[in-house]
This record gives sequence, C-alpha cells and structure tokens, in this order.
Amino acid sequence: MMGAKKGAWMLLMLVCLTAVGGYALARHALSDCTRDIVNELIMSGVTGQNPDGTLVLADQIPITARVALPFVVDVYYSVPFNLRTIQRGNRYVVLPGYTIKEPLPVLRSLPLSNQAGHM
Repeated sequence: MMGAKKGAWMLLMLVCLTAVGGYALARHALSDCTRDIVNELIMSGVTGQNPDGTLVLADQIPITARVALPFVVDVYYSVPFNLRTIQRGNRYVVLPGYTIKEPLPVLRSLPLSNQAGHM
C-alpha cells in the first residue's frame, strides 16, 4: 500500500517536471517560431495593403506568438487587404532536437475597424 502511494507521488512529480520543462522549452522557442513565420512570408512573397493603399511587406505584417501548451507554440499573423484582414497561423510542437510545424486554419476575416487592439 505504501509502495502505491510512493509510486503515485513519483508519477505526479514526473508529470509536473515534464510540464514545466515543456513550457520552458516552448517559451525558449518563441523567437525561433516567429522568425520561421517571417521567413515563410518573405519566401512566399506575401504582401498586404493598408486602407490608404500603401503596401505592407512581409516583414511588416503583425505577428503574435504565444505558448499554448507545454511543448506547443502558436504563431498568428494578420495580413491586411484594404478594409479587411486575414488571420492565419502555424502551430509548432517543440521537442528537444526538432520541431513539428502544422498550419492552423484561417482564423477570421474582419473589417480593420473591428480589430483595434485585437489579434
């Protein structure tokens, strides 16, 4: 009976340490994941256009990155098209030694006036 309690505590500690390590690893990868999105946008030739007609180059597109879960980073970007914008993103599963990237679905297309302060 005492062995089962000790085993349960050890398992709980292992789960907690893994979660903390996963958050730390994801936090450390935020800038690399953001850089990957910028490079992807540049390589794809993505541009946007502000309501006043000025061109928004790939390296000027707003990008937001956050740790979503242990070992998981979500990166979103918002491409303006005149009075509307398209928001997309990628999910990165960050593991020691490699990263798995999956595209997220198109999040929304909103008028720019509805986005003040939101991403």
